[in-house]
Amino acid sequence: MLKGINDGPEDLAALIEFLHGTEAHINLIQFNPHPGAQFEPVSKEVREVFADELKRAGFKVTLRYSLGDDIAAACGQLAGN
Repeated sequence: MLKGINDGPEDLAALIEFLHGTEAHINLIQFNPHPGAQFEPVSKEVREVFADELKRAGFKVTLRYSLGDDIAAACGQLAGN
């Protein structure tokens, strides 16, 4: 999830509408920031509220948590200079 890009109420409504009638399992994945990135991650609280609303709409949801971010070794952070 990207702060200010796909974390708003209109994004939530669009996702629910798009997936309506499916048995989708939604994985909410935080963005792993790195130097020079133009995006920012959303807070844990925002991800949890988003997940709760998706669950309330009847979807299975998994909140994915990053491992390795503390040493810049998380997904999307392993790149050469």
